Amino acid sequence: MLDALETLEGDGRLAGLQTRSGATPSDLRVRISNFNNLYLSAIMSRNLGNEDALTKFYQTDLSLRINKIYEQIAGIDDAILSIQSVISGEQRASAAGQGYSSDRMQVTGDAIGDIVNLVNKSSLSDYLTTLYEKKSELIDERSELNLRLSKILEKTDYGADFLDTAETRLNALNAEYGELLAAARKMNRENNATLSRALGSPHRAGSLIPRRGILIILMAAMAGGLIGAVLALALPPKSAR
Repeated sequence: MLDALETLEGDGRLAGLQTRSGATPSDLRVRISNFNNLYLSAIMSRNLGNEDALTKFYQTDLSLRINKIYEQIAGIDDAILSIQSVISGEQRASAAGQGYSSDRMQVTGDAIGDIVNLVNKSSLSDYLTTLYEKKSELIDERSELNLRLSKILEKTDYGADFLDTAETRLNALNAEYGELLAAARKMNRENNATLSRALGSPHRAGSLIPRRGILIILMAAMAGGLIGAVLALALPPKSAR
């Protein structure tokens, strides 16, 4: 539900949709997040904190995924250090060659080497930025998994009234979520029908005959008449019966 509402919120055509109570995709996404933090986390912590085999497997899976992310981040850190050392080495080599005269650079080709180094440095810098972005995504994912594991390990007690309230709120969220999805589907169908509507046969502006069409027809008629006259003179006359 959160992923779908985020998609609706990011679409400019669908972000303004509202339910009968006036809730937009952004409003409903915030309310579902609050329900997740207030109600669902407590219910999951009580049910997933048991000692049965299934909950242990789930907790072990979260721990293994967290360890995997640690290894991925370590690999990215090694790649970042390697790229930084290459870039710093190119900078020292470029600084050492800055004292060359323009004549020598033209003769020996040092200018071409400097250009190649600049291109390589730019490519490595872009790749370095990509690695930092990937590392940030992994850190966010690791934080989310750690938070989920911490919520499971928390022992939360609640009564029947808590479950009834949570069920009522969840049913209301599901109903509004269904309204937004139905409105989004309806709008998409209307937009698709508008974009794919038949416009009829093509319309030609001006006369159906091009500008030089009449001249071409006259010249063809004259040429046909001339050819016919030549054939009439060249062929022998037919004998009368």
